[in-house]
Amino acid sequence: MALKAKRQSCTKVWIFNVLLGLCLVSVLLFHGFFKLGHSFIPSSSPPSEGGDSSTKKGQLPVVEGPGPLLEARGKVVKPQANVKAPWVPDTTTTLCPPVPPELLGPLATYQVAPSFEEVVKLNNGLEPGGHFHPPDCRARSRVAVVIPYRDREQHLRILVHNLHPMLMRQQLDYAIIVVELALPTEFNRAMLMNIGAVEALGLWDFQCFIFHDVDLVPENDRNLYSCPEMPRHLSVAVDKFGYKLPHPMIFGGVTALRREQFYAINGYPNKYFGWGGEDDDMAFRVTESNLTITRDELDVAKYRMLKHDRDWGNDPNPKRWELINTWKSRHDKDGLNSLQYTIQKVEFRPAYTWINVTIDKDTILKVRTAVVRVLCVAPSFFDVCSGGSS
Repeated sequence: MALKAKRQSCTKVWIFNVLLGLCLVSVLLFHGFFKLGHSFIPSSSPPSEGGDSSTKKGQLPVVEGPGPLLEARGKVVKPQANVKAPWVPDTTTTLCPPVPPELLGPLATYQVAPSFEEVVKLNNGLEPGGHFHPPDCRARSRVAVVIPYRDREQHLRILVHNLHPMLMRQQLDYAIIVVELALPTEFNRAMLMNIGAVEALGLWDFQCFIFHDVDLVPENDRNLYSCPEMPRHLSVAVDKFGYKLPHPMIFGGVTALRREQFYAINGYPNKYFGWGGEDDDMAFRVTESNLTITRDELDVAKYRMLKHDRDWGNDPNPKRWELINTWKSRHDKDGLNSLQYTIQKVEFRPAYTWINVTIDKDTILKVRTAVVRVLCVAPSFFDVCSGGSS
């Protein structure tokens, strides 16, 4: 009997130890899962003034800055340009109304191309570098309009001539950021948009980005350039395509993302040199990240495409299909965490901010990013970073 009782006691102790071990393993796994940044618990942080930041099913948790969503992805570069924007902070306390009261709806788009100095004279309140904030109320969205650019001055003059009065009526705190790739490197639209986003956050506390092709002119000011709740495809109906959506997964031309969303999906891929492919890659990144591409109605999200010939140095990318087919394996390695570039010059020009950059194609195509854990929150908190390598 004593032996039997001893065996039963040992069995109970063994079972207890097994259960205790399982509990400890579960706790460690649970802790590790959330430490890596895979939290799906909505943040209790109060919403900012930049649009609707409520958390719903399928939406990324709301955080202050992109840092917490980047931690598991790896290192993200900080802005290189050590310049101070000559922009006056908005001290107004009264928020602008949710619906801007002076919107016109359908627009007669300008096809004339005045000088940038003339654009400034036509738009009262515009600061150097193409920055504006409403004089009578505090904007609900702080927006960086990022334009990837090379050798299209006529189009740029037409575009800023159309954009500035529209964005002013939309009561945004915004700036137009033109990122130009220095010759002779083959054009890389996606990488310029990554650079524009990173450098914009070094200039101002922007809450979201509008990525804008230089040859697309909006035809309705009710197509708001404010910060979206979900990634928004703005150029839905383009005249070139008969004002119809070419296909449901298109996410190019003019798009909008909150900075948290953009950093969480690792930005655009960097390896698309030449024309084509990067928009499809980006659409996959967005949907894979549990986000939804949203659009306005066709009669609102209308654009006119300015006519132009194929750009020199922007021939169709022969490797675009290979890159598109391997997007998933590159998602965590090719983007903001592998961004390498050199700032040549930053100028706060009349009507826009100009950022001139050089990139090394060979370096970008060969780069393999190790997972380096760096927490960098933007924009005024860039000095709060911790890092290490593995």
